[in-house]
Amino acid sequence: MIGGKKGKTSRKKVLSYVIVFLLVGGLLLSATAGVFDFLWGKKNLAYPAEEDEFILNLEKQAGLLEKSYRDDPGDPEKQTALGNLYYELAVYYWGQGSEEGKKYAEKSMDLLLPLAEKGLREPSVTLKIALLAASIEKDGFQAEKYFRETLTLQDDYPEAHFYYGVFLASQDRVVEARLHWENVLKQVEKDSFWALEAQHCLEIYAEEDNNGEKEKVKPSVKQ
Repeated sequence: MIGGKKGKTSRKKVLSYVIVFLLVGGLLLSATAGVFDFLWGKKNLAYPAEEDEFILNLEKQAGLLEKSYRDDPGDPEKQTALGNLYYELAVYYWGQGSEEGKKYAEKSMDLLLPLAEKGLREPSVTLKIALLAASIEKDGFQAEKYFRETLTLQDDYPEAHFYYGVFLASQDRVVEARLHWENVLKQVEKDSFWALEAQHCLEIYAEEDNNGEKEKVKPSVKQ
């Protein structure tokens, strides 16, 4: 159990990073072990990059698509596809603690952000922008803008509600975060991955509230 000021600081740090360790961009990084098991238990997320055939395949695909996009840079479909591939690579390498994650994050943002600013109304793209801004670029203003944009485009998007809740909690806006986690529970099956993680977040903050109330109560002293 984590309690007190130190626990709150640790929890805030954990929630600010948890975004990239979940099922984002189609990468099955920690779902099998459980994201919170990883965070509390310091388990490895995946194999080293040189041993991960899936990541090597993504890099190969990215190389081929880069060439195709250079030949036709005005194609928004190729731009979106390449931005999505860079996003997945950014998530993977950032999770490995590699500087490659930052490089791919910047590449992904350079491709996806202009599309969104030009009016691309695709929730999966705006969510990626929000996640990159929140977890790797550390741009809270931009992250909030695109979390909101995502939910404006598609309110019944449990992943977006979950991640926005995580982001809000990392900003000490827990009341708002709870509303989004509760939305997840309304939108998915109760035993699904997203429901279990949303419920876990709600339980963590319920525990924090209970600990805070206990600290406020002082034993009475008889005169």
